[in-house]
Amino acid sequence: MSLALKINPIEIPELLHIVGYHLTTTELKACMLVSRTWYTLFRGYYWHHLSYHHCGVPNLDKYGHLVRRLTTFWATDMDFAVLAGSCHFIQRLDLELGNSITDSALDVLTSNMPYIRDMRIKIPGSYGLNHLVLIPRLKSLHRLSLGNPEHHSASLCDFASLVKVLHDCEALSDLRLERLMYSSYPSTPARRLRPALNTDPPPIPTWYQRFLGQKTNITSLVQNATIQQREPWRKFVPDISVQLPQKIPQALLSRTLDAGGCYYKLTRLRVHKVRTGFETTSTTPLMFLFKKSPNVKDLHIDFEFMPSAHVCQCLDAIAANCLQIEILSIEGLLSQPDRDYAIHGFFERHRPTLRQFKLKCCENIETALDKMPTATLKDLELVHFDSAVYSQRTFHQLMTRCHSLRSLGWISHNAVPLPPPEARIDAFLEPWGSYETLRHVEQSRFLGDESCFEAFFGRLARMERLVSIGMSIEDVPHTVISTVQSPSFDTTHDQEGKNNDNDDQALDLDEHPGGWHRLDSIQELTFMAIPNIPPTSILSHLQLDEQRTQSLLKVFPKLRKIRYRGPFFPLHPKAYKYLKSQKERSISVFHVSQTPSFATE
Repeated sequence: MSLALKINPIEIPELLHIVGYHLTTTELKACMLVSRTWYTLFRGYYWHHLSYHHCGVPNLDKYGHLVRRLTTFWATDMDFAVLAGSCHFIQRLDLELGNSITDSALDVLTSNMPYIRDMRIKIPGSYGLNHLVLIPRLKSLHRLSLGNPEHHSASLCDFASLVKVLHDCEALSDLRLERLMYSSYPSTPARRLRPALNTDPPPIPTWYQRFLGQKTNITSLVQNATIQQREPWRKFVPDISVQLPQKIPQALLSRTLDAGGCYYKLTRLRVHKVRTGFETTSTTPLMFLFKKSPNVKDLHIDFEFMPSAHVCQCLDAIAANCLQIEILSIEGLLSQPDRDYAIHGFFERHRPTLRQFKLKCCENIETALDKMPTATLKDLELVHFDSAVYSQRTFHQLMTRCHSLRSLGWISHNAVPLPPPEARIDAFLEPWGSYETLRHVEQSRFLGDESCFEAFFGRLARMERLVSIGMSIEDVPHTVISTVQSPSFDTTHDQEGKNNDNDDQALDLDEHPGGWHRLDSIQELTFMAIPNIPPTSILSHLQLDEQRTQSLLKVFPKLRKIRYRGPFFPLHPKAYKYLKSQKERSISVFHVSQTPSFATE
């Protein structure tokens, strides 16, 4: 008998660690009651993530050393005082600040948590600027996120003070600014902006105090000695030798924006829905943030709420200093006469390290895209246009210069008018440069007529490594199904004297333009929902019934996965049963888009 069969699987620590990582809090609590071994093992997973509310957490003073991630909801000074005395080994801190937080409470919290590496601060819209006091204290901070992306109003932030404060974060590698609004005030006084609730505990009765006194006088010394022996973590001594200021030091604020070195370790920068102000003649401090980040590799910037002068300043700073960008994502960039020179200069610059290029909600920038160097486009691996490029001529010319693409996205959430006949994609005969490398294509609502759709999918049929396709749900009944049910679907095999039931034969695309439906390499099909359409209309006209599902399996003979992005999946129950009955193909159906894709495997 082998040794593997003698060992009980529930006694293998490595296996239990894997199991504990995937259990919920309720399941972990039940596992802790099985045995002492399981209690010791699963106790760390149970206390790993703590969501702290005003009601408090039992036994926090005893097991607070096991907490590694802390999340607070509308925290107050009293909450920070409790957490600072128990949770000393926090590595990830998610703070939702309340209006009654003072600078002193923030200082006490960070002084007792020296191991924070990831901090996210959600700031209410009416909150001041004293959250910047947290940043200089945390020397080991690697990731910082400021702002509340879920709130309807923007939070105040002094970008000039932020640029100066970041000089003390030597290990910072990831910075995210979301839904912030510029404010010129450096800090706020340590006062309460709203009267806080009475957080003092209720008075203890006299008889209970006497009872506790008689009980603790006998066993207090024994309990303290026992606790120190069994729990050596209580020897942790907070660093209180340094007197923290209640505001940002004046010496730090007196620096100029040009002073200090660069953020050499900052590699990821995200600026989303940031309002830089309405003073078009002034210089935005965000420009210095890009100037001091020469090693940024992942950059996401949103220009929607920036005036034209600040847009030009940021584009010029990025083009001149950020020369190692690998992932570039631009959102809300609109072409206007006063900013066209900066937009053209930004896209004309050659970026030899660029691998992923994304545009979202950009208008009238087709002329700037035509000026992108071919040396930059030939090494791109991912291109994604979301409501950004409406010109099919620009899109086609861009695809002819991309020779290393692995993923392509060209979608829109709004209806696009039909282009003139000379500007349609079927009017261009030059082949794309990435027929041999593309693995994932996502397209929706850009191909208005049937001939243009046929030409687009005719190009996809030439891609031998293509394994994943994304399309709109409205394209299924109008184009895919009609092509399968056309008379030419079986007549081609009859003319060549071949078997009609053989699904592994490919059609000649040159003789039969509609033969794109023979996409034998597709394994994953993703349907995208149509916005602004009532569910009743989708269920009545666009529902996937059993007949349409059978036709889809004929179009894609190697299909293994069907996904849908939307509030509900318009899949008929009979069609679902038919998919499950295909056991030899083992087709999986997913309603969410968070599952792994074949294109990334």
